[in-house]
Amino acid sequence: MGQKGTALVIVLWVVALLSMVSLGFSKSMSLESRSTGNLLAAARDQYHAEAGLNQALLVLLQMRQGQMRQVQAQHQFPWHADGQVRQMQYKDSQLSVSVLDERARIDLNYAPVVLLQSLLVNAGVSEAKSTELAHAIADWRDSDHVAHAQGAEDDAYAASGLDYGAKDAPFQSVAELLLVRGMTTQVYHSVQDSLTVYSGQSMVSSQYASEQVRRAMHSVGLSVSQAAVKSLTATNVVSITSALTQPHAVEQSRNGSSTGTMVTRGGIKAVVRLHGAPQWSYSVLEWQPLAKPCLIIANRFNCNEYES
Repeated sequence: MGQKGTALVIVLWVVALLSMVSLGFSKSMSLESRSTGNLLAAARDQYHAEAGLNQALLVLLQMRQGQMRQVQAQHQFPWHADGQVRQMQYKDSQLSVSVLDERARIDLNYAPVVLLQSLLVNAGVSEAKSTELAHAIADWRDSDHVAHAQGAEDDAYAASGLDYGAKDAPFQSVAELLLVRGMTTQVYHSVQDSLTVYSGQSMVSSQYASEQVRRAMHSVGLSVSQAAVKSLTATNVVSITSALTQPHAVEQSRNGSSTGTMVTRGGIKAVVRLHGAPQWSYSVLEWQPLAKPCLIIANRFNCNEYES
């Protein structure tokens, strides 16, 4: 092969090598572009969900100040802290927003052991396991070091290989329940929406308690307190959930609530304490981006049953 032939082969190899490098760079840029687009879309969804949450807060404060005309003029329907999902529009996003009085949940720090046990049983946990967990919860929150009959104090945690013991102090969040000896992620997810640490009372006193909470109370001969909350003016601590509704036709009833089963994305859940006159302000107690899509079933958020 002459010099010209050798040069031609070298040129062809160089061109092929450059083509491969160019193709790899092109694919890399395409992936980078998609990744950037996904990040921008996620950030946009999150900010739109925050807009829905802020709108709900504005309505809450207006209602507490007796500004019903403004609320009805903007939304054509009254709001209640009932956990029902209502549809809102923000720019080009359809939002699902709900407000729930925390007194509609069972308080981890004040509920009787028998009620905690009933909640677990109604969530599908065995009778024996429910008793064990309810007693362990009681040992976690009380200040003494004496274990309940089937509970767990420091020695039981040590025997389970855990490097911590019973807290012997009130729960600061529902998520803290995951630290209680014997608690599993599956059991936790099955009851977390029915629990709170903010009601400050042993019974449920809201007419808006979920079906799971009502079943748990009924099973032990309890009923929702007659001091039912009939308006937001008496509500001090609420949880607000705001999420984007997946794009498809959304039906809406006259009071603004959604109908049917839907899937959401890009959501936020916040627990807020509302303050009265003269500030008419609020304090954020918890702020939690929703890590996965949620289902809307029977007009209520259910973030534990969705599987992608």
